[in-house]
Parts: sequence; C-alpha cells; structure tokens
Amino acid sequence: MPKYTSRDNVNSGVPLGGIGAGKIEIMPNGSFNFITFQNNWSEPLKNNKAGVLGFHFGIYAESDGVKTAKLLQTHKINSFPRVERIEYEGSFPFARLEYHDRKIPLNIELSSFSSLIPRNTKDSSLPGAFFTFKLKNPTRKTITASLLIMGRNTVGDWGIGRFNTVTRDKDFTHLTFASRRKEPIRNDFSLGDMTISVGRNSGEIMYMGEWNLQGECFRLKENCLKLDAWEYFSKMGRLPNISTGSVVESESRELGGALCVKFDLRPGQTKEIPVIYSWFFPVHTVGHAYAKWFRNSREVARYMFAHQKRLYIQTRAWHDKVLSSGLPNWFKDALVNNLYPLFSGTWYGRKGEFAAYEAPMVCPLMGTLDVRFYGSIPLGLLFPDLELTSMRQFAAAQRKDGYIPHDLGKKRIDLPSDGTTYYRWKDLCSKFVLLCYRDYLTTKDRRFLKKIYPNVKKAMEWQFAQDKNRDFLPDDEGQDQTFDMWNFYGANSYTSSIFLAALLAAEKMARMFGDKKHEMIYREWFKKGRKSFEEKLWNHRYFVNYICSKKGLENSCTIGQLNGQWYAHMLGLGYIADKKKIRRAVKTILKLNGTKSQYGLVNAVYSDGRVNTNSFHSKNVFPGMSYAFASLCVFEGFKREGLDLARRVWENFAYNIKAAWNQPDVVDRKTGRGLFGDYYMRNMDIWGIFLALAKVDPGLKKTLKAITK
Repeated sequence: MPKYTSRDNVNSGVPLGGIGAGKIEIMPNGSFNFITFQNNWSEPLKNNKAGVLGFHFGIYAESDGVKTAKLLQTHKINSFPRVERIEYEGSFPFARLEYHDRKIPLNIELSSFSSLIPRNTKDSSLPGAFFTFKLKNPTRKTITASLLIMGRNTVGDWGIGRFNTVTRDKDFTHLTFASRRKEPIRNDFSLGDMTISVGRNSGEIMYMGEWNLQGECFRLKENCLKLDAWEYFSKMGRLPNISTGSVVESESRELGGALCVKFDLRPGQTKEIPVIYSWFFPVHTVGHAYAKWFRNSREVARYMFAHQKRLYIQTRAWHDKVLSSGLPNWFKDALVNNLYPLFSGTWYGRKGEFAAYEAPMVCPLMGTLDVRFYGSIPLGLLFPDLELTSMRQFAAAQRKDGYIPHDLGKKRIDLPSDGTTYYRWKDLCSKFVLLCYRDYLTTKDRRFLKKIYPNVKKAMEWQFAQDKNRDFLPDDEGQDQTFDMWNFYGANSYTSSIFLAALLAAEKMARMFGDKKHEMIYREWFKKGRKSFEEKLWNHRYFVNYICSKKGLENSCTIGQLNGQWYAHMLGLGYIADKKKIRRAVKTILKLNGTKSQYGLVNAVYSDGRVNTNSFHSKNVFPGMSYAFASLCVFEGFKREGLDLARRVWENFAYNIKAAWNQPDVVDRKTGRGLFGDYYMRNMDIWGIFLALAKVDPGLKKTLKAITK
C-alpha cells in the first residue's frame, strides 16, 4: 500500500465519506483537507499544506510532573507545537497514521475508515467517517493522557446564524455545528449540520462549545489562527465544559468547537478511543439518499456507532480478499486505491439518482458516457444497482434521432449535453450499446435489458447514419470522440473498433428477444464493417487512425485502436478482426507506444518511432487508456507486458507525483506530472485488468466472484 511520511509532498489523502455523500481527506501531515461533504465537490474546502484550519487533533501527556502537549500534525500553524513526524499508510477506504515525537511518552496511532461494502449501497453511502485512536504507554510509569478533537463550523455560505451545541445522551457526547438560517433551499447547498461524537465510556469527556478562530478581522490564516481550546487544553489536558449555544450575529467570527477525552494509562496499557465525524447536508439539486434514513448528523453518528463492528468487518472482508489474492503487491494496492472516486466524485440522490463526475473541479460534467465506458467497470461489479440507474438515466436522455448524449449535465443531471466540441461524437452510441450488454451480463437482469433494448436499436440506427461513404464504418469529422482535443477523420480504428464490438453485442441482444430483423441487420453490418476495417485500416503492423496535422491527413499508431476488441473480450463476443492481425497490432503498440514514456503508453507514435506531437492528446499519456490496453494484452497472451505497463502507470501516481487519491486523466510523457483532470473517473478501469486475469485464472475468477457476490 502507498506509504508516506509527513515530509513527503503528497497532494491527496485517503477520502473518507460515502458514495454520493461527500468526503474529507486525512492527509499524511495529519491535517484534514479537500472537504466536500457540503455539496461542494467542485469547490472543496482546502488550504494547501496546512489543511482546513480549525480541524485539528491534539495530545496531552503528563508523567512525574512533566507535561507535554502538541498538535497531531506536522505543518506549522501559528506558534502551536506540533509532532516531529508522521508515518502514513493508505489503502482505500482505510488510512493509518503513526505519530512520532521524542517528547511524547506515548505510542500514538490513528486508524480511520469509511464503510464500502459491495452490493450494500446504503451502508456504502453513509455520510461519515470512523477514527480510532490507539494510545499505548510503553514506559514503566503511569501516564495521564488526554486527546483533543477540534472542529470548525462551516455550515451555510455565510457565518451569520451559525451556532454550536454540545449534547449528551446515555451513550455519546456530541458536538454539533449548525446554522439557524432559513433561506430558500435553492440558494445554499451548504446548509445542514455536522457532528463530532465520542462514546461516553472513552474516559472523562470535556468540551468547549465555541470560540472565535479568527485572530484578526477578515482573516482566517495560519499565522493568526486562534485555538482557544488548545490554549486551555495544553495546560492540564482539560476543557472548561462551557457551551453557550450563542448564534453568530456579526462577521469576522469563525466558530471553533472542541471535545477532549482524559484518562490514565498504566505501564504497558493500551487504550482505544473511537471518534466519529458525521454530516447531514440534504439541500442539493437531487437531494441525498441518506436523507431517507436519517434526520440529522447525530442520527447518522448513532447508526455508525451501533454498527461500527459490522461495517468494519464487511468492508475489511472484500478488501482483504483483494490483498490476499496472490496478485502482485503493487497491483493489489492499485485495485483498492483506484476506487477512491466512488467517494470523491459521485451523487446519490434521494430518489435513487446516481451519477459520477468526470472531474469535479476542472470538468464537472455528470456521468460523461465516453469516460464511464472505462471507469464504470468496478461500479458494475460492486454496485450494479447504481450502474443500472446510470444507464437508465442515459436512455431517458436519448435524443429523438437516437443519439446518446455525452453527459447528463454540468453540475446537474437534467440538462444533457451532446459533447464538449462542435460535432456530435461518433463513439458514444456504440459505447452505450456495449455498456447495456455488459450490465446485463453482470446482473442477469433481463427486465433491464428488455426495457432498454429499444434505446439500443435507436442508438445503432444513429450510428449507421454516420457512415457517409458506405464502407459500413462510422466517419469521424474532427474532435468528435473521447480525445476531444484531437482531430480524427473518416474511418478510424478507435471509433470503428468500438462500433464493430457494439454490432456484436447488439446482435446478441436481438437474438435474445427474437428480433430476427435486427439480428440480421447487425450481422450484415458487422461482416461488411469488419472487411472494411481490415482492408482500409490495416497496414500490416497496426490499424491506423487518420489524424489531421499541419501537413494534412496522416496516420499514427494509437493505443486505443483496439479498444473495441478489449470490450469484445470482456463481454465474450469474440474477435472483431483477424486474430493474427490483432496480436500483431498489440506487439506493435508495445514496441512503438510502450517505449516512449516510463509512465505509460504515449497515445500516438508514427511508424518510424517518432512521437506524434501535433496534439496535446497525441503526445502525452492517458493512464486510463494504458490500463485498457494492458487488459487487452492479458487477453491476448501478453500478461507480463500488460502488467508491467500497468505497474508503470500506478507507480507514477503513487510514488512519482504522489497523487494516489487524486489522479489526473492526462500525464506528461516526460515527467509523469498531471496535465488535466482531478479525481478522474476513467482510471478505475484498472479493474478491467482484474477481469482479464480472472478470465484465464480460475483462482482469480473465484476471488473476483467472492468480492462481488
């Protein structure tokens, strides 16, 4: 699993939250950062290396009259003392931190997780995170210790009206952040409440309900942050048990709040302190599924506490099946960690609506079909109910002429877009057809397929109409496919290979429903299209893409030329072209595209080995495309080469640019640094490699079945 220290320059942390519920990221330097649980996926609360100010942990230890108190983070904030070093391990959805400081006479460890349980959508979409501190006394003397948990009220888009409350019941002490504002819901998606909860049996629990974090008017900065709770806590490991519940009535007032737990540790004794962060922000365009089950964040916390053991065991169960599968260690790490977009960029609405962001900050389009063609592979395996919902939404958005839109809308799902460029895209309808058939194979839901089959036929009719020269292959017109900064013209291997695979899938569906007419149509189109594919695009080394450059039309060897064959293998559809030609093309891609970057496959290379630099897309690396090709390699018998390629992609994320939980879609072929995309959906298609391996390895097939049952 990725391991870092607080000295590493890591730009992301394991996201903790739930599907569609938003998240917080616990960072290797001990801070909280990139908070999105207030429906702010596109504008996360963040603050460079310092993390979101006001969210902090602290420790107090006293032995033989010697007192030590430090914040459990390493980045300097104001003059507050901080620990020397943190060791961090991330394995989504788990994170583990070890705090090291020579002046603290305790061994301190933090284990955190959020529940993610295949086929259990409710418990995988809980709006909260578990934190368990484990403190051990390694000395021969009794130590009095105290743990401090601080938070900040960020409820509502204006500080006026905010207030904090401390409540106790028989099992918990809760510190809740809320607001009294009552404006219409359409104006402020950040209305709701957040709670920090500690079990009553953890020790002596004390609190400070509120204070102003701002040391200067109009400034909430690192060098003037006020932590009144810390000033009180650091002297005796206590808080004053004061909570007025007063409501903010003027600006330049940012409310902080804190709880602490005090206890004694005998020599060799270990104590665990469970803490829960929960939230409830139901004001959103589609609402939240969690609002059907809970009324506020305290109810969320109670549910999480009551089910913590079960949620941990069930989350750990599938996770451990992956980690004990016998696969290479780097690949197991990549499989589990590449699922992070499920928490970082999804909506799960009150009526069951579901959509994933393409990239929540830089490209906040919902669902983005050409990208989900890749990234939705694990979604279909682990949460098929959400996957079927997505496909029904796209079917409902189909244009009258059969065209399937590119996305469901920008930060919305009720206003679908035809694409990001002028021309309608030539890969979308084919991808829609393949996704429908894939989801049927995964779920065996015949009713789903029967209802969506008319949309499949309309999509194929639109696709047929894109054949302008009657060669039975669609004709590209420019930037009209997933490489939307790259001009393709006429019959091209990327678009055409996917089209041929879609014909095979459509034929299967027609046969299932006794539709002899369309079964024959799809079979004839495939025969003629395959002939054109081989005659027009095969150059004895690879299947070409005709690409526009300053010199006019030219061809390159592109890594996506056989993505249709990749999908055909996953769906058991057979070959879209001659097997020998397919294998020769795979070898050529490995030789040409696979040797131009240590970070993956370069998208386009000329036959003489020169990189095609005519486009931002052509000259760089798409990690998700590299994963797709690696999966094809496994299917075609090049397992070693495919896994080596995927390893290079993953290790760039994990160890070169240190962005395991915030991956881009495009990386620089020379440096590996991210060039476009945040929290990108496409890279989840590494699970396609797992599918390919499971097809040829009975043991892995059994493991995959156990994970997804």
